Amino acid sequence: MDEPVTTRKKCPFPFDADDLGALARTYGELREHDPVPEVTLPSGDTAYLITRYADAQAVLGDRRFSSDIGRPEAARLREGSDGNFTNPYIADRAWHLRWRKLLTRAFTPQQVETMRESVQAIAHELAEEMAGRERPVDLLQAFAFQLPARGISELLGIPVLEQQQVRGWVDALATSREADFSERAEAGMAMWQYSLGLIADKRARPGEHLIDRLIAVHDDEDGKLSEDELVMTIIALIVGNNENTARQIGQGMFTLLNHPGQLADLRADRSLLPGAVEEILRSTPVYTALPRFATDEVRLGECVIPRNATVLVARDSAQHDERWIDEPLKFDIRRKTPTRHLAFGHGPSFCIGASFARLQMSCGFTALLDRFPGLALAVPPEEVSWTYRLLGSGAKTIPVTW
Repeated sequence: MDEPVTTRKKCPFPFDADDLGALARTYGELREHDPVPEVTLPSGDTAYLITRYADAQAVLGDRRFSSDIGRPEAARLREGSDGNFTNPYIADRAWHLRWRKLLTRAFTPQQVETMRESVQAIAHELAEEMAGRERPVDLLQAFAFQLPARGISELLGIPVLEQQQVRGWVDALATSREADFSERAEAGMAMWQYSLGLIADKRARPGEHLIDRLIAVHDDEDGKLSEDELVMTIIALIVGNNENTARQIGQGMFTLLNHPGQLADLRADRSLLPGAVEEILRSTPVYTALPRFATDEVRLGECVIPRNATVLVARDSAQHDERWIDEPLKFDIRRKTPTRHLAFGHGPSFCIGASFARLQMSCGFTALLDRFPGLALAVPPEEVSWTYRLLGSGAKTIPVTW
């Protein structure tokens, strides 16, 4: 890959997330003094880290920064020969636009809203199951990961008994060490074969799930969506929903439990819930950085990003940028303009499933508030450990009691 010319010291990335205060101070110093530093990744490759909101929004909205990081020139995000997740179709803009148009029809806010009753029922069921466990309970494993797994399975038509195995594959795909290469490869192949079987089963017994609509496009429109495209779409939906939404539910409750006044207000007035969801999405302290590949030389403020460079958009820094928002470190569920955050990205690759994620978060918080009026952290907040991963950065466990 092209080696950018620089005299600046390249710091290792991801940063240590165990001390959230130190992480916030590191990002604050970078935003002020070195907003686009070069960083060294676990693979040894280098990338440019985007820390300010305006720069992050510019990168995500500029087609010169491609989401196709499977190119040979791109920095490897993790160790091993499978350094990046790849999609052989994503470089084809026409394919990408058609694929997004198709999925967007299934994820309109109106269509997603029709799932609220079933997702809320799942959330209440999970909360009841959690109540029967011995305390303390890890909120992530007992509830937060379970709800999106059940929610996406409801949407796609995945049988309940198979969801735990799917979750195991997602965990394996998220690992970043070179030593985990074989585990990732096995998980990827297993998910591929599972998705093929799911497609075959839906063809034999069609229904009204999202997969049925995707198959109809494949079968009725002269193969415009190939078998490989179908499988990759299923895997992308499962992986993206399971990891990202689960982390937001768990970390959102962690944040609320650390702000008892705001939590009490939310318990008393549920009309505050939509704003609380948006503020949680904005204020989450740890996000996985969004990678982009520079297809041309681009200037960001005083920094020139070379052609063929990889950039990483640090949303957890950008969304705490005092140049963009007043009192960025303050958690405020009544914040007036919360939806301009970058939790779901921005521009051409804005998350298609944003409405579904918001619905799951809303249903999850509602169930926890209803079932556990005395919900509390079982350990001091500083004892909750955090981590960066290729997918699903966040708390390792969130012990709770009631």
